[in-house]
Amino acid sequence: MLIFTLLIYIHRWESSLALAAESSWHLSALLKSAHSALLPASLIAFVVLILAIQRRPGKALFSFLAVWLSFGGVFLILTLLLAPHTGLVQGPEEPVMLDQRIHNYKAGALYLEEGEGSPVGIILTPGESPRMQAGRIESRGFREIGVDAAQLRQEPQNPFFNEILQGTWILAPIFKEIGRIEGTFALLRDSSSRAFLMVLAGFSLLISTLWIFGRFTEWPLLNTVFLLFAVRIVLLLLSLILSPGAQELADSFFPGLRIIDQLWLILGGGGLLLILWDLLFVPYRRSDGGRR
Repeated sequence: MLIFTLLIYIHRWESSLALAAESSWHLSALLKSAHSALLPASLIAFVVLILAIQRRPGKALFSFLAVWLSFGGVFLILTLLLAPHTGLVQGPEEPVMLDQRIHNYKAGALYLEEGEGSPVGIILTPGESPRMQAGRIESRGFREIGVDAAQLRQEPQNPFFNEILQGTWILAPIFKEIGRIEGTFALLRDSSSRAFLMVLAGFSLLISTLWIFGRFTEWPLLNTVFLLFAVRIVLLLLSLILSPGAQELADSFFPGLRIIDQLWLILGGGGLLLILWDLLFVPYRRSDGGRR
């Protein structure tokens, strides 16, 4: 979770026009980043816990209860601790302007120098007929500045944004799904504590029942692949269930039915189905290949 928090914090800092922010902004960004890192870090910890149990299996029921309580309990406690800080980060309203640096804009580049009263900028316009234009700089709205008669819009938001921190084609959709799930948890937590606890219990139960994929075969590496794939599928399905399209489809068959109100039933029902599958079809394998 510490690693995820630091990566999200750096990404948020570099992409939020806050290069010269005060220390209070950085503290708020760290707390908000910790909240954003909670779900992915918990899922990774769940996978590690399952692999640890696979090496030293004990009673099946006690192992499952330990997984469920560990995932759901830790996630609940940390969510409640970090919840008050999730809305504290506010981005600045003006573009970043640092002296003696070249800033990248959509229509060209801008070099800044400190002047009396307001900074002086030099516009460098590329193309077939490059030109330079100097003048006083003034803010003309969010991410837009003017240099005399010329107007520039900053693209991207932060001129020194590090592209390596952008999500890849594999990770970007996963982060989007996690964000949608976290948003649902936050909405339920702010509106109804009872609904939040019920959905969180169902979600924890569904995730915990994926532990059968951690002992699906006698090969630990293959089990790890199965387990990661199962977690990915659950996130994908839950994201689809929470999408506006799913709600529109539900309205066409069941008018007035809100999916978010029945989410705890969907999650709990999915978990119970996996438990039934576990009891009927999946043997409890030990790490030495034996069965019980």
